Amino acid sequence: MRCFGGPTTSPIVEILDVRRASFVSVTQQFNTTTSMGRLTLNVLLSFAQFEREVIGKRIRDKIAASKKKGMRIGGVPPLGYRVHDRKLVIVDSEAKLVRSIFRRYAELGSCGC
Repeated sequence: MRCFGGPTTSPIVEILDVRRASFVSVTQQFNTTTSMGRLTLNVLLSFAQFEREVIGKRIRDKIAASKKKGMRIGGVPPLGYRVHDRKLVIVDSEAKLVRSIFRRYAELGSCGC
């Protein structure tokens, strides 16, 4: 099981109940031995899941917007390209090799293995 905040945290109260244990917070005034404490924990877990989903959506939107602008997001550039000012630029010497590879693939219908 992952730590607090992961996708597997929702059954944490049931796991604690089966083991006859409880979650007691030192910094907040709740524990899972009371119904109010279980409610508080479930509310916190719901907000944590909501935050994860919102952050994920923001990241996906940012990546999509960057791609739309033609910006490179990272990683190793593909063969035949280099990164300049966060954009892919063709490297002529490598591009010839890439074109040759694609031409050979089109002729043979496979990688020649």
